[in-house]
Amino acid sequence: MVRSTTHRRSPRIAAAGAIILAASVALLGCSSSDGSSASSGGTKAEKNTVNFAYSVAVMQLEKVPLHLAMQDLSSIGMTGKESFSQDANEVVQSVARGESDFGIGNASTVFTAIKTGVPIKAIMTTNLPDYVVAAPSSIANPCDLGGKRVGIQAKVSSVTLYTDMALGGCTGAKPNILVLPGSAARVQAMIAGQLDASAVQYPDMLTLTSKAGDKFHSIYDVASKNPGIIDSVLFTSTATLEKDPNYVKAFVGHVLDQYKKVYEDVPAFAGEIEKAVPNMSAADAQTLAKQATDEKIWPVDGGFGGTAVQDTLDAIAKSGMLPASSLPTASDCCTAKFIPQS
Repeated sequence: MVRSTTHRRSPRIAAAGAIILAASVALLGCSSSDGSSASSGGTKAEKNTVNFAYSVAVMQLEKVPLHLAMQDLSSIGMTGKESFSQDANEVVQSVARGESDFGIGNASTVFTAIKTGVPIKAIMTTNLPDYVVAAPSSIANPCDLGGKRVGIQAKVSSVTLYTDMALGGCTGAKPNILVLPGSAARVQAMIAGQLDASAVQYPDMLTLTSKAGDKFHSIYDVASKNPGIIDSVLFTSTATLEKDPNYVKAFVGHVLDQYKKVYEDVPAFAGEIEKAVPNMSAADAQTLAKQATDEKIWPVDGGFGGTAVQDTLDAIAKSGMLPASSLPTASDCCTAKFIPQS
């Protein structure tokens, strides 16, 4: 069921209860998922297992390089297990409690959880936005969305942030915001005439154009319009950072090596997308591989260089989705300490 809410430039804090619950549960304690330990000042990482939690129910395009890194853990003497959850807050809790060693979640959820006291920290950017704002062909740009039905994922979500960013320069454009979880669900609502526009992921834009022909098009590419803005982050517990720093650094380095391989052989990566993502055709996999690598949504340098973290925090606050008081500082939320230097 689609729920309606008025679009305002005021803080959206409807998810605060879930985040506070995450903090209280997580603070019960953290322990190593495999019971092993490592010297904080040593040169050898004693842990050799990785329990990884995804904030998606099934494999998606932007997670494929991480999935490939997990599959290839044996190359660095590790073994791994992957788990999936649709709720990023559940992943936050799992990592904070030590049930998962690492997790991935959208920046706004992870950063807000850290502000509430959940003992986790972001250690690299996993991907930049793989979203576009799709709208009817009669609409030329986001400023034409006034009065239109625009779908978002939730009050606090990446989709909400990107919608606000698209509308940022549109004085007086007040769309009717409808809450409809799931990029694919919003696409179906657009095809059925129940929704006019939405920020959707690259694969869902392909679905929209294949089923609706030229009735819809992209009016705003989030990544190209906002270079450096972080979509999702890789994070772990502060306990893991303190006890197993070499283990963390080894895993981050392994992930970044996989990111480099993606750009070195795009056709091979397309084949991996086809295998990993459900209901993915070879043609769509090739299109998506080219689009995502052209946009360079996977940062081979870890994505925490320059002002990326602060720019993302500023964008979240400026959008009105969350107040600045609900966000941590860049140093509190994130560290580049575990990204190997090339």
